[in-house]
Amino acid sequence: MSHTTEIFHSLETQLSHRLTKLWNVFSWSSGILTSIIAGIIALKKTQKTEFEKAEPYIISIVIIVFTLYAWLMIKENLKFEMKIRDQIDKLMSEEFNYPAFKELRPDKAVFGYKHVILSLGICGLAAVWL
Repeated sequence: MSHTTEIFHSLETQLSHRLTKLWNVFSWSSGILTSIIAGIIALKKTQKTEFEKAEPYIISIVIIVFTLYAWLMIKENLKFEMKIRDQIDKLMSEEFNYPAFKELRPDKAVFGYKHVILSLGICGLAAVWL
């Protein structure tokens, strides 16, 4: 196996790890936020429950901290993913003479994981306060 091929396989392994981690962070955080939203709505609808004075603030702080943490984790993983993909692009262009590989990159999406997490956080706050 050539040195270039070893590097390429190493980059593929790193990319796979990052994509798995990215999906795991997104799936558990979106699931938790969705559960919080559904729980608050169900509680308000079925039991006509009013929160005590401090409860909306406490729940809001939890939602904000959790949303921010998930957003930052996703941002960090996307940054690493982009760096790895840049290295793969460079390798594909220089070593394998395949510059068109760059056009196939899925990491250029305008709306992605970070936006969904922020949207769920905002919906969670709306469920608390409305």
